Amino acid sequence: TMLKAAQRGTIHLITVPVRHHGYPVPVPEVILDRRHLLPSCSGKRDVSEAKTTFTLPKGFWVKLYDSLLEGNRVFIFVPRVWLVSVVEKAVSDQLKGGEVKEGDGLSRVVVLGIHSRDPKRDEKRLTFERKTQAVVVTTSVLERGITVPRADVIVLYAHDPLYDARTLMQMAGRSGRAASYPQGKVYFIAGATTQAIQWTIENLEEIN
Repeated sequence: TMLKAAQRGTIHLITVPVRHHGYPVPVPEVILDRRHLLPSCSGKRDVSEAKTTFTLPKGFWVKLYDSLLEGNRVFIFVPRVWLVSVVEKAVSDQLKGGEVKEGDGLSRVVVLGIHSRDPKRDEKRLTFERKTQAVVVTTSVLERGITVPRADVIVLYAHDPLYDARTLMQMAGRSGRAASYPQGKVYFIAGATTQAIQWTIENLEEIN
C-alpha cells in the first residue's frame, strides 16, 4: 500500500491531522469529462480583460445546484487567476437567468471571485463566510486558513499540472470542517485522471 511505501521512504507521505469533530476529510468524487480542457486565454495579464469561450460540464452544474438547493456554500477552485472572473460570470449568469426553477431561491445566491491580486479579497472572504448561500470562485489562495459551515467543494480542471496531491488535499479539506456539517461533499471535475488525483484519493481513503 502507499502507507507501506511511505514507511520504506520510497514516496513522501502527506498527513492530515484529525479534525476537532472527529470526522475524516471527505473523499472526493471524480467526474471525468474528456471535453473539460483548459480554455485558451486572451494572453492579457489583466483579469478583467481575459476573454475565452467555453462551456462548463453538465456534471458541474448538477453538483452545484444540488449543493445550493441543500442550503450549502460552495468553493469552486480554478487553476488560473484569469479563470476566476470568467467562471464567476458564468455561474452568476446561470443562477440569475439560466435554467433554474422559479421559487428555488438560486437567483439570490451571492457569487464572488477571489484571487491573490484582488484588493477586495478580505472583504469578499468575509461576505462568503457570513452569507447562508454563497459561491466563491477562487484559486488555491483559499486552499487553507478558512473555515465556513456547510461548505462543499468543486475543483474545476482538477487534472491541471498546477494541482499536485498536496494542493488537491488542502482544497478538499475546505469541506466538512464544521461540526454541524462534518461530512461535506468534494468533487474533482477533470478532463483526465492524473497521478495527483489518484494519490489524493488513495491517501485520504487509507488515512481515513
